[in-house]
Amino acid sequence: MEALAQPRNLTARRRARRLGALGVAAVMAVGTLAVAPSASAAPAAVATAAPTVLAARAASTVTLSVSHGKVRKNEAVWVAGKVKVGGKVAAKRKVTIQTRKPGGTWTSVGEVRTKGNGKFSTSLRVTSKVEVRARVGATTSGAAAASAARTVATTSGDRTLANRKASLAARAGAYKGKAVTLTKKQRSATRLDGLAAARYRSVAKGLLVETTTRSKGKKTVRTWLVSGKILKAYKAAGGPKGTYGVPVGDARCGLPADGCVQRFSRGVLYSSSAKAKATGTRTLGARGEVFAAARSQLGYKKRTPNPEVQSTKFNRWMGSSKPWCSFFVSWSFAASGHRSSVPQEKSFAKFRAEVRRTMKTGKSPKVGALAFLDTRPPVGDNHVAIVVARSGKNITIVEGNMGSGWGNRGVITRTIPARSAVFYAYPNY
Repeated sequence: MEALAQPRNLTARRRARRLGALGVAAVMAVGTLAVAPSASAAPAAVATAAPTVLAARAASTVTLSVSHGKVRKNEAVWVAGKVKVGGKVAAKRKVTIQTRKPGGTWTSVGEVRTKGNGKFSTSLRVTSKVEVRARVGATTSGAAAASAARTVATTSGDRTLANRKASLAARAGAYKGKAVTLTKKQRSATRLDGLAAARYRSVAKGLLVETTTRSKGKKTVRTWLVSGKILKAYKAAGGPKGTYGVPVGDARCGLPADGCVQRFSRGVLYSSSAKAKATGTRTLGARGEVFAAARSQLGYKKRTPNPEVQSTKFNRWMGSSKPWCSFFVSWSFAASGHRSSVPQEKSFAKFRAEVRRTMKTGKSPKVGALAFLDTRPPVGDNHVAIVVARSGKNITIVEGNMGSGWGNRGVITRTIPARSAVFYAYPNY
């Protein structure tokens, strides 16, 4: 009987497996398995998941006004506006200031954050006719938006001290004291080519410096404004009679960390919200702007339990926890208004690769070059620094992420043999 029963049991098992397979298929097709109720149980309800609905971003609006529609080359224009999201003021919203030549491509030249009332303001230095707009990116609550464009043109003609004060109006304020004229010897000390006359006068909100230059028989009169932390450092260094000479343009502001840079005939001064005092360098032009921003970070340090996972201000700025020597270099260029002169990459390896791909490289230790160093021979070029000076066979560099392995790592300056560099790269200043 047992032998006769086995085929019937086997057939039953096969039938059960087939029914089970059909049940699984049904579950896969429907997504919910319905269990037959017992005679005494009420029919079971089939649970269904409610669809996820993403909240739509509210519309953002950005307004923008400019202080002047026409300025002289290298004069500042103040821009101001307001940001709203869903009809309500947007506090602490990042606003990017962009410019372009008429009909060209928009380029970011500054950034600022809105105040509690949604308003923002900053200034930019104008060198040619441009269109200006303010833009906000998308956030979880608000959509991206841009203001209407405003046009600022550059004009020719002299700009005397009195004329500039009238143009600046409330941004200069009332005169304080009398005008002071530089002597011939003092003018010579400024090292400004063709400087025939110079005078300056304090106003309530800064210092106005008028310069008269002559070149090929042509006379040009310009007046520049020095203010804020830069003015304090400028006065401490002797003002127009001192270390930095006379200004050659207004300050450029709207840089990261509320940064401003201003060029003088004998150097550059840089200020930001991160430091109580402005930092200077005797290097001129764009190089001086980068050096001043880099030098402002000297002394910065942070204890690092793991050198491979770091959380300095430069890591946060770059959005990466990797070793940050290249982040510091990128930050120094961005903070001084020269972001596009060097790559902005989230690792040293990618930074070095992009430098080799896009920049000129060589063995010559030039001031302003990037020096790629081997800090753990014979690893190879594993570190980068900015060359800020050269003397004979030595170079002076400013560099980040330096220090003992598990101790404080920070920004330092030091002098090393020029041959220490594996290679140099030359930014387009």
